[in-house]
Amino acid sequence: MGATLVASAANRVPLVMSQVAKLLNVEGYPVVSSDPATQAVRLDAELLAEQYGVQVRLC
Repeated sequence: MGATLVASAANRVPLVMSQVAKLLNVEGYPVVSSDPATQAVRLDAELLAEQYGVQVRLC
């Protein structure tokens, strides 16, 4: 499912998520994080809104 969400081949998801984390995790704030053991990805919506001044609406 993760590969579908980022429109990439499944074997490229870790690379894509690494790039997303580099883009969003500025100044050491973990807006996006992942657990290598479970491959779960966490988006901190409150921190994203605070860091970038955007409204976040999660479905």
